Amino acid sequence: MPSAFHDALFHLHCLHADNPRVARTRFPGVLALATPAERAFLDELADTFTRYRFETAHKRLDAMWKAADPERRELINLCAPDTDPACTTASCRGSSRSPTPPPNSRRCRYATGPAR
Repeated sequence: MPSAFHDALFHLHCLHADNPRVARTRFPGVLALATPAERAFLDELADTFTRYRFETAHKRLDAMWKAADPERRELINLCAPDTDPACTTASCRGSSRSPTPPPNSRRCRYATGPAR
């Protein structure tokens, strides 16, 4: 069963499409709804995108998704970025990064069908 955090995050995602500024101001309130396990997952997600280039981070996330239970999969679907957030250490140094999303964007890969 989705948590209050999942629901609020979904609504925040929808709001972000129309009004990113308001969505960003509401994020701290949504984050306050996260359980300790959800916060730990967000830390893990941020760490993955900080340590690895976008393509590698998505491969790791794909593997994580395949091994996850349905609730964790939904959280991955809600939180994984579609485009490079440019938060790797290499990005900070000005190294090149992928300007395009990975093949088969997350919305298609993670939201449909059973694990491969």
